[in-house]
Amino acid sequence: MGVNMNNQNQQQSRRDILKYLAATTLTLSFGGLEALAGERNNKPSFPKNYELKDYVNAVIQIESSGNPRAARYEKHLDDWSYGLGQILTKTAKDIEKRHSELPKLGEEKDKIRESLFNPEVNRTYVAALFKEELDFYQDPFLAVAAYNSGHFTPRNARCQQQLNELYSSQLIQDGRIGKKSEIAVKKFQQIQGLDADGVIGEKTYAKLQEVWTRRFPKRENPTGIIPINQYTLNHVRKFKEALGIRK
Repeated sequence: MGVNMNNQNQQQSRRDILKYLAATTLTLSFGGLEALAGERNNKPSFPKNYELKDYVNAVIQIESSGNPRAARYEKHLDDWSYGLGQILTKTAKDIEKRHSELPKLGEEKDKIRESLFNPEVNRTYVAALFKEELDFYQDPFLAVAAYNSGHFTPRNARCQQQLNELYSSQLIQDGRIGKKSEIAVKKFQQIQGLDADGVIGEKTYAKLQEVWTRRFPKRENPTGIIPINQYTLNHVRKFKEALGIRK
C-alpha cells in the first residue's frame, strides 16, 4: 500500500512538473539588448526567436554542464547550490513559496538536496526563476546576469551608472552597494531630501529615475545593465554561446 501511494505521489509530481513547463513555455524576441556591455554600437543580429526552454537549457549548460548531481558550496553565502541549474537551497525555498504549483522540496536539508538533484524538479525551478528575472528586466542577458549575481544586481549596476553620470561619482558598475556606492547613494538622498540610509529602496530608486530622466530626457533608460564584476560578464558570454549566438 505504501509503495502504491508513493508511485501515485511520484506520478502526480511528474504531472505537476509537465503542467508547469507547458504553462510557462513562451516565445520571446530579443529586444532591448543594448544594455550588454560593449555592444551598444555593435548590435548582434539574432536569427530566430527563443523560447523559455531554450534559455533554461542554456542556463543548465553553463551552470552544471548538464550534470544533475552537481553541487557547489558558496562560501560567501554559506549555502549550497545543487543540480542542473545550481540553485541555492535558500533561493529554491523562496521560489517554492512564490509558486505553489511547483513540486514541494521538503523541509530537511537532505530532502531539499535530493529534490534539487531530481532533473525534472530542478528544471522547473530554473524555469520559474529565469522567467521571474525575464519578466522583471525584459531582456534575457540581464535575466541571466541576475540569475548569476542576484536579482537586483543588474538594476544596482544601472543605478551606479546613473550616479556616475549625474555626479561623476566614479563608481564601479558592479551592482554591489559597497562603501563607496553607499556614500554616493547617501549624497543623492540628502540632495533630494530623502532618508539618507544608503539603501536603494523604492523611494530612492524612483527619485533617481526621475532625476536622471529629467537630466537626460532623450536617452534610453534601461532597467539594468550587465554588472562589471569578476564573473557575470563571462557568464553572459557563455550564455550567448550556449544559445548559438555569435557576433
